[in-house]
Amino acid sequence: MRGNRKAFSVVRVPSEEEERERAISRQRGQLVRERQRLQAMGRSLLAMHGIHVTGKWWTGKAWDYFIEIKELWGNLK
Repeated sequence: MRGNRKAFSVVRVPSEEEERERAISRQRGQLVRERQRLQAMGRSLLAMHGIHVTGKWWTGKAWDYFIEIKELWGNLK
């Protein structure tokens, strides 16, 4: 292979259990990234309406505030 000593290197195939553990880790990472993406999207949409939030804005207390605002906006129309 013209000096490439790693051309035919030995590769260890992971066991089914190792592969299962890796799959769980990858899925968790995907879910975390998706949650972060949705958090950012929600913050952006709220900011467009003049509502600036931080932290876990989607928790129960925050929704009570959003419902109040919605009712106020409904009365303004």
